[in-house]
Amino acid sequence: MCGIAFIQRAPGSDLDVRLTTRMLVHHLASRGRDAAGVAWKRDDGITLYRKFEGHPVKLAGYLSKKSGSRSLDHSEAIIIHTRFGTIGDPADTENNHPIIRPGVAMVHNGSIKNTGELYKLAGAARNAVVDSDALAALIETAPGQSELHDRFRAVRGLASLAWLEVTDDPADASTVHAARLDTRPLIVGRTNRGDIIGASTMEALVDVAEKAGFHLKSLHELPEGAVITARDGDIVYAKNIGTGSGATESVAEYAAPSKVSKPKTKRAPNQNEKAHRPRRMTSSGVDTLEPMW
Repeated sequence: MCGIAFIQRAPGSDLDVRLTTRMLVHHLASRGRDAAGVAWKRDDGITLYRKFEGHPVKLAGYLSKKSGSRSLDHSEAIIIHTRFGTIGDPADTENNHPIIRPGVAMVHNGSIKNTGELYKLAGAARNAVVDSDALAALIETAPGQSELHDRFRAVRGLASLAWLEVTDDPADASTVHAARLDTRPLIVGRTNRGDIIGASTMEALVDVAEKAGFHLKSLHELPEGAVITARDGDIVYAKNIGTGSGATESVAEYAAPSKVSKPKTKRAPNQNEKAHRPRRMTSSGVDTLEPMW
């Protein structure tokens, strides 16, 4: 069991992206304490990412210090992961999320049973021991949306995921993709500012909304088989591709309001950790240290 989340900040929104990201990391730490990571888009389309082995408090500490990730404050597209390590040693950063492959940065909650078949389908080599790498390979090499959906239908196992396209194109700076293929939950909320935020649990979204100071207008659990794309404060694409047990469920009403209840308050972990520079990822998959500025 891992924790995933994503944020798509609406144009003109004053959402505190850094605080919201940090609070999501804190809340999702209970779902994975072996590693944590985040990837985000700068406003020029460049994708940055950072991974930490060990308890997510390390990532939270990094996020609390602006000197290491200033561009996060203005980002409109962020994905987050806390890892419960099963397949693949967390000491090897390639096994930790976000999974980085040419053209894609992805986070995944679940387990995949047919990775060998998926690598063959993708026509790609394995980059990491972790099974999630096979999902990223499917996205990396898919020639189009329809082909990607066909590939997702071939996945055997449990999977909810979110990903960013790595194109270095400013037009993609506000785009986040997400999917719930089978079993693993994915909750999507819309804020009073128009932002779209997703997480593995409804409790996480409700608790973070309270701590980060925003109001959730709606919450909805995506049905199995749902694939969505969020951009500029809108869900610009939503389709049920027929995976899992949700093949007949519509995603048209994904934002239908549901009751938002207040969870019990939990103490946040200590944030006194050393900050590190994020890594910059280009469309070729090459990462370099992002300079301080």
